[in-house]
Amino acid sequence: MFSNGASTRTRGTDYSPDAALITYDYLVTLPDEVTFFWKRKATGATALFVLVRYLSLLSYPGLGAASMGGLTDAVRLSFSCSGVIRGQAYISVSQYLVWAAFSSMRALALSGMNYVLACIVFLLAAVPFIVNIRMIAHGLSGIQVPVLGCTVLSDATPHQQTM
Repeated sequence: MFSNGASTRTRGTDYSPDAALITYDYLVTLPDEVTFFWKRKATGATALFVLVRYLSLLSYPGLGAASMGGLTDAVRLSFSCSGVIRGQAYISVSQYLVWAAFSSMRALALSGMNYVLACIVFLLAAVPFIVNIRMIAHGLSGIQVPVLGCTVLSDATPHQQTM
C-alpha cells in the first residue's frame, strides 16, 4: 500500500498467466481466423470480430507487459508510468463499447429487427464503459515500484474498487 496523504491503494498485477493464455488462444485459432475472416469480404461482423479480438490482445499481453517492465530513463522522458496505466485502462474499458455493440446487434437480430430494443440494449450495456471512464479520469494513476514495475495507484475507496 502506498499513501500520498489521501486514501490510496495500489495493486501489483502479474499479467503473465493472462498473456500466456490469450497468446495461446490466438495462435491456436489463427488458421480458423484466416479462413473465416481474412479470405472473405469485410463486413460489420468482421470489424466487430477484429475489435473484440485485437483490443483484448493489445490490452492484456501488450500493455500488461509494458506496465510490468521497468521504465528506463530514456522511456521515462517520453511518457510516464501514469500514462502507461491510463492508456491500458482506456483500451481495456473501450472493450465495453465493442461488447455493447455486439449485444445490441444480437438483440436486433433475435428480436426481428426491433431497433428500439437494440438501442436500449446498447445503452444499458454501455453503462460500465461510462462508469469506468469516469473512475479512470478521476484518480487512476501509476507509480513505478522497483520489483513490480509500473503499478496502479488509485484514489478510489475500497468500496469503489470492488464495484
